[in-house]
Amino acid sequence: MSEDNSQSIESQDFNRIDPSKFLSNIIGSSVIVKLHNGIEYKGDLQTIDGYMNVVLENGKEIINGNVTKDYGDIFLRGNNGGGSAAKRMAEVVKFYKKLPQGPASTTVEKSTNPLVRYRQKYFDGDNASGKPLIHLAIIVIIFGYTLEYEHLKHAGEH
Repeated sequence: MSEDNSQSIESQDFNRIDPSKFLSNIIGSSVIVKLHNGIEYKGDLQTIDGYMNVVLENGKEIINGNVTKDYGDIFLRGNNGGGSAAKRMAEVVKFYKKLPQGPASTTVEKSTNPLVRYRQKYFDGDNASGKPLIHLAIIVIIFGYTLEYEHLKHAGEH
């Protein structure tokens, strides 16, 4: 009977998946991360690394099946195996806590500097265009003409 059992196991097609490939395939998916203490965090997986540090977007804390907090973005520290790494990670978390929350401001202050205003008008954001190339070509033509103007003026007198 053990021969039949081993043959049936060998004949089954096991789809073994590389864990890193599996994890990269679920980036952006809704996941639940359950901690050892039973607390669960549910959200959209944004990134995960080899230390099992996890970043969730639209994250919620779930205790005993009830949503207790709605965090938005959540960073869950995995097992990074050392005190110095834990200190470094605490500094990273402290840095991210200082960053502004919410959507970025879309208002842009008008500058008095003409070069900055030109950059804002033609290069920044949705305003990018090819007009600066036309402006550059016109400036080069005008500059070239002014260099040759004296020669042209004297050529007409002779």
